[in-house]
Amino acid sequence: MEWATDYFESTGTVANWWDPLNEADPLFRDWMLVQQTELLAVTSPRGRIVLDAGCGRGRVAIQAAAMGGSVTAVDVSAEMLGIAEESARHARVPVEFKLADLHDLPFDDDTFDLVFHLEILLHLEDPQRVLTELGRVLKPHGTLVLTTNGQNPISVVLTVVWVMRRSERARVRVGAGG
Repeated sequence: MEWATDYFESTGTVANWWDPLNEADPLFRDWMLVQQTELLAVTSPRGRIVLDAGCGRGRVAIQAAAMGGSVTAVDVSAEMLGIAEESARHARVPVEFKLADLHDLPFDDDTFDLVFHLEILLHLEDPQRVLTELGRVLKPHGTLVLTTNGQNPISVVLTVVWVMRRSERARVRVGAGG
């Protein structure tokens, strides 16, 4: 987890990138905000138990709570969680924030109706393990919303958006022959 903490808290990386006042790439930032808002509208968090896995500054968690979801948000960065907690207080919405490693989530099996995992997967040490963990904490017939972009400029435009509903027996798998 140390490498991830270093990456996600380093000046000039993720903490600053997702700063709403950061003007480094306002078009991409604004597009991401629209995408997050649309994903929340489509998945309808009202009355659902929601996990924002890798919450960063807490935008999705706060919006889901404002829409009536019971929200827990986790991140590996204490700095990002502090920013998210302050934002939730300012928005006057209840969100439970936890410092946690996505490779080993501190939740029981089948806990959440709706899991968001946005723009993080490619930054993780073991994506397969994280997807397995997200599948484990997702309730049967729950919904996993995953977005990711790649390491090159074209994939910023061609972002993958994956919404999966978990059946009773299904588990998340990645890789050839998945």
